[in-house]
Amino acid sequence: KHIPGYGRASVDSHKALPRVSVPLDDLRDRDFAPFAALNDMAMGMTAHIVLDAVDPDRPATTSARAMRMIREEIGFDGLLMTDDLSMEALSGDIDARAAASIAAGCDVVLHCNGERDEMEAVVAACGAMGPDAARRAEAALAQRRMPELADIEALIVDVEGFEGPLDLLLVLSRSQKVDLRQVSILALAEQYLVFVERARLLRIELAADYLVMAAWLAFLKSRLLLPPDPKGDEPSGEDLAAHLAFQIERLQAMREAATALMARPRLGRDVFARGAAEAVTVHRSAVHHASLLDLMQAYARVKTRDEFRPFVMDRRDLMTMEQALDRLRSLVGDAADWADISAYLPEDWHVAPKRRRSATAATFAASLELAKEGRIEIRQNESFSRIEIRRKDRA
Repeated sequence: KHIPGYGRASVDSHKALPRVSVPLDDLRDRDFAPFAALNDMAMGMTAHIVLDAVDPDRPATTSARAMRMIREEIGFDGLLMTDDLSMEALSGDIDARAAASIAAGCDVVLHCNGERDEMEAVVAACGAMGPDAARRAEAALAQRRMPELADIEALIVDVEGFEGPLDLLLVLSRSQKVDLRQVSILALAEQYLVFVERARLLRIELAADYLVMAAWLAFLKSRLLLPPDPKGDEPSGEDLAAHLAFQIERLQAMREAATALMARPRLGRDVFARGAAEAVTVHRSAVHHASLLDLMQAYARVKTRDEFRPFVMDRRDLMTMEQALDRLRSLVGDAADWADISAYLPEDWHVAPKRRRSATAATFAASLELAKEGRIEIRQNESFSRIEIRRKDRA
């Protein structure tokens, strides 16, 4: 709700009739878009608003044009209910409002003020529900689901004003009129278990932490009453009781600290800041810490900054595979017979050993690439013998 939208309204429709005068394309792009995206919902509510671009004479609730736009353009086919007919955005008697809404295309009307005379007039004006409205109403009612069971034990965390298990134990320990450090854990456990059992008899839903604490106290009580197991490595009943007493004492300390904190004077209530702002002067001083090694490294970086030269490889005696591949592609067309791969080396690359090795490796790599492309054939009769290539005849 509310179709076709109250987003641009400047007055409260409970008090007056809103009117929006913007082009229809703007309404389609912004106002109608959310309803079009949710047009598969089972139920919707109309808006008591006049859209001049749709129907300048009637609010959407009583406008047949607005209803067609909602059904056809927005595509909403769910149960369409009016907003409250008692709102002052609508004019006329209450029965006339109801009849105009049904005539425009609304399925049901909403009447909220509870006055019996008006209720009877609305029922008489609406008449029986039509077949389309009945179909939409059944579809909307079919969407109802049984509510999921709530976890009552997790929801109820306040039992007779107690905030939690340790808080309850603190109150019970206070009733003994003894120091918390000297509290009788056995008596305290018995009081707690009696409280939980009384709550069960009264059918009070207990929170889960109370039941866990009750089980733990029952275990503690049994450890306190029974002799300790000499072979067991678990904490004794006295150790557990001392730990519980420490937890209760810590809770008491936190409560006292919270009370003291809340009792302190509060700014703006008990104490007030000065009216005139005080000038603040900021003094900054820089202190540099550096060892002798740091100074020597900095000096070395400054002195060697201009002497740095990037490493550049000498490529005069290096033949790349791209160069060898270009040369071999230009010569392989004439290689009908087997020929040694060294015959394809450039003439000036045979003398110097470094240049010959580079040219041989590049030419061999280029021959493998051409063999992969299916342009030449490669053979070697035995290990470490000559490598020969020739042109591959194509069918």
